[in-house]
Amino acid sequence: MVDVVKKIFIFLIIVVIVMPIIGSKMMDKKLDKRLQMLESNGVYVENSSSNFNYLKTKKYYKFIVKDKDKFVVFLQRFSENKFKPYIYDLVDGVEIGVDVKYSNIPFSDVISLDIYPLKLSNKFMIKVDKQNPKFSKFIENFFQTKSLLYHINYDLLSSLFNGYIKNIHEKYTLDNGKEIIFNLNDSKFNGHISSKKIDKIDSKTKELSLYIVDPNENIELVCKNLESSVKINSSDNYSYSSELESFSFKIKNINKVDILVDINKLFVNISSDIEQNKVQFSNKISFDKFKMSNHKKDITLDSLNYNLFVKNIDKDNYEKLYTLLGESKYLQSKKINNKMAKIIMKILAKGIRVNLVNFSIKNIDYFERKSLKGFSFKSDLVLKENANLVKNIKYDNDFFIKEMELGSSLKISKKVFDILLQKFPVAIVAKFYAEESNENYIYNIKLKDGHLNVNDKLLR
Repeated sequence: MVDVVKKIFIFLIIVVIVMPIIGSKMMDKKLDKRLQMLESNGVYVENSSSNFNYLKTKKYYKFIVKDKDKFVVFLQRFSENKFKPYIYDLVDGVEIGVDVKYSNIPFSDVISLDIYPLKLSNKFMIKVDKQNPKFSKFIENFFQTKSLLYHINYDLLSSLFNGYIKNIHEKYTLDNGKEIIFNLNDSKFNGHISSKKIDKIDSKTKELSLYIVDPNENIELVCKNLESSVKINSSDNYSYSSELESFSFKIKNINKVDILVDINKLFVNISSDIEQNKVQFSNKISFDKFKMSNHKKDITLDSLNYNLFVKNIDKDNYEKLYTLLGESKYLQSKKINNKMAKIIMKILAKGIRVNLVNFSIKNIDYFERKSLKGFSFKSDLVLKENANLVKNIKYDNDFFIKEMELGSSLKISKKVFDILLQKFPVAIVAKFYAEESNENYIYNIKLKDGHLNVNDKLLR
């Protein structure tokens, strides 16, 4: 029995010694596969080193982009939009440092990565150096000191990742004496990778700020507590949302002409989905307060809400239009524009619905005029499906209008309407169609069979 226990004890010792070595080899094989994948996409290891101990392994890799064409094609997989031509020259010869750490225990599949650019494209830096040698040295030092660094913990088994961007506090003095100060504080992220693409990423940044300091004028731009969330399944199935606690833009100069823009609690949400071969989009924007000042002239907007849905878009034609829109960014031609126009008409022929659920501002302060109240607007427009839409429009210019149904309602404070009337005197016509309700004008608008009615009065 003692002999059996002794053998088991020896076996356990061997396991304890060997397991980390096995784990290291297993992780090495996984890393080798990824290095081979990078090489096949134009990124090569220029040099590397490793440090192995009993429980952990550390590796250093210096990568260089040697085949810009392959690398851009690789990057394109992570983006729904085509890259512009200058990106090819920008990534050519870029050097990237990567510090890798992982456990030698076989049951751990987590890799820790520090990723940092070391050098930008030679072509790009030559241009910068010719224009401003001082700034060229600044950029070179910025990257050599790992000032831009992403720390990522990546689980190979679950494809989950999390990490942070190293805090940035940089100052640069221009030739004219102006100081540019850039800060990035406490920026964290997490997400998931599926089929070699990031399909989900959430991020939080405590502060992002830019200051331009000059004896005669100071400019500052500050964003605080920025949160964003992105989910991407495909080009027509995604969601993006962003929240910003505060945004501030200020210009101050010795002539006391101050410009200020302040936004509190900004929220933006953009999403797309597919339902029964139809694509639908939604767009939501809101903020608690928006203030713009120019010396003594102030405009303040309280509680803005905007909520728009576009529904029933034919999926096949939308995907064709999406592809052409991508091409049109880099190649402007009548041929592409004509193709897009035809596809848009095909989308409209299949029917579409645009629903403005809510567009409202609770209150407006306009210069010295305070508490003007605000407005609210709702609208629902439906274009009926008609296979002969294009043909019929050619023979009847009003056919498009006849195929529409619209129901809208507008409530606007009388004080706001009076300000609009001062700016646009022609708006006096709208006053004759209005219904009054306390401090507001009310408009109920209907369009059907080509007839437009405002508060049951036919608009001629």
